[in-house]
Amino acid sequence: MRVDRTFQHGIPYTFSFDEEKIVNSENRYKNRFLDYARGLLNSRLPDGFSSPPRASGMRFPMVNSYSVDHPLREFAKQCHRISLEGSRHQRMQAFLMLSDRASVAVEVPVWMTPRESHMFDSNLTGHIDLVRLTDKVEVWDYKPYASQEIFACCQVYWYTRMLSARLRINLDAFRCGFFDAYTVYVVEPGPIPFQKTLTDYVKS
Repeated sequence: MRVDRTFQHGIPYTFSFDEEKIVNSENRYKNRFLDYARGLLNSRLPDGFSSPPRASGMRFPMVNSYSVDHPLREFAKQCHRISLEGSRHQRMQAFLMLSDRASVAVEVPVWMTPRESHMFDSNLTGHIDLVRLTDKVEVWDYKPYASQEIFACCQVYWYTRMLSARLRINLDAFRCGFFDAYTVYVVEPGPIPFQKTLTDYVKS
């Protein structure tokens, strides 16, 4: 069963998850993710979703990313061949939720408190484009021109850090990256030394 809730965070974000696919997943953390997803349906989210700092504005840390052969590339190609309503992101998310048994949630709100980040004076927030449950908890961002992206690796790194904090599971349980119909890039979300200073990297 698919469940939705729309959040007004500057623009509308429709969070959606499929309970049946989560329950049927073999991922060891599926129950934690299901509890988190269910909790988002009725909970008041913390402050910060309509203002910086947001994961989409992060310019640090510059983490390693590399292209891989991944099913998301073929799914994205197939999506481009059919007619669906909505923006590019909405069409891709709708197609994956319908066609990919591992794709269990889209536009997932996540956050990290100052105590959790040890860096920001306010909550860091964001909406994850896509969560898949396989051998890992997979965090993905759809980028229509993925090969031209410079800072997408930073964005998905922070998405993963935030979901790790919310689910209370280690980063090694995650796989994350960004993709389009031509290339899938995986980002290594492990411990990384920060480069330069915060103000050098945060988008104003």
